[in-house]
Amino acid sequence: MINYPDNHDLEATGDINLVGLLIGFLGFGLILFALLTIYGFSVAHKATVTLNTQKAAAAAAAQSAQKQSDAKAELAATESPYRSYTAPGDFGSFVIYFPKNWSGYAQTNTSSQEQVNLALNPDFVTATNGVPADPVATRVQLIQELTPVALTQYQGLIKLGKLKSQAITVSGIQGTEITGPFSDRITVAAVLLPVRGQTMIISCENAQYLPEYNVILSQAKINP
Repeated sequence: MINYPDNHDLEATGDINLVGLLIGFLGFGLILFALLTIYGFSVAHKATVTLNTQKAAAAAAAQSAQKQSDAKAELAATESPYRSYTAPGDFGSFVIYFPKNWSGYAQTNTSSQEQVNLALNPDFVTATNGVPADPVATRVQLIQELTPVALTQYQGLIKLGKLKSQAITVSGIQGTEITGPFSDRITVAAVLLPVRGQTMIISCENAQYLPEYNVILSQAKINP
């Protein structure tokens, strides 16, 4: 005699198979999720490591480039025959380059008509009571006076033909160059430049150093 399962048994068997199938899918999904998570973590970790490596390499390269740049600058400064004087910010921070083996003397005074008096000379710069005693190779003065007014003191000698006057450009600033025997019997050349309502006078008091003086003029950095 053959016993056939009733409908209840078939339904129970179907439920079991469905649950097993769902559990299988769920397990497979969990395994797939875990694998994807591990893969994603691995990719993210690798990307982070790569990024950090690239950053470290870039930082090392930048540091190396900076060291090379500093070394070149130091070498250039060592090999350069010039050093510089930079005026305080109150006086425009102008920069004057002069031979590194020269001596220099700088006097500044915000309450005086002569704001800056910079004397440069191959030998010692001597002064008595703050006043330079001997002619110097180059002198730089910043005075509280308009340039047309400062030029009037030379007009008489220019008209007499004792002084020569011509236009000149120094550090991008148009000024006036005067040459000849000045009335002080010391100065042999002077350049007057308008600087922010004041006048900068760069002069040579010793004809022996006119070539160096001209180089100093050409290298001056003046803020108009």
